[in-house]
Amino acid sequence: MLMKWNFQDVVNIGFFLDIGDISGTIDGMERQNVFRKVWERFDIDSKEQKQFFQNQRKDMEKLLSAAKDGMPIRIWKSDAPYSTCGFYFVCYILRNIDCNISVLSLPKYMPIYENEIVEYSHWGEVEVGEIYEFLPFEKQLT
Repeated sequence: MLMKWNFQDVVNIGFFLDIGDISGTIDGMERQNVFRKVWERFDIDSKEQKQFFQNQRKDMEKLLSAAKDGMPIRIWKSDAPYSTCGFYFVCYILRNIDCNISVLSLPKYMPIYENEIVEYSHWGEVEVGEIYEFLPFEKQLT
């Protein structure tokens, strides 16, 4: 079964909330400095860094706008620290918005054959064509 994905409906809350001080603004200078330290070992220029934060801000605004417009929100999370922190952050920012929220938690393993399983630690390990197989794990949040 092939599923048609509209990536315009997908947002990435990629603020690495599992590292550094998170007491300030989510994309403020304190957080940007955390990213700069992480990015030091990579060749990421200041233009790319600026674009990253602009994209994160756009995704955040898109999420808030969709929730306020009553669109159902599905959160895909794993037990990876960055994902769990991101999940709690999204729940926090949506706490006063009346919208339908569900969460799809990545199972630690998935049976694929009678005597074979696949172990997962984050959603990046799941092939795009296999995502639909996880939809039965979706749960509504109150």
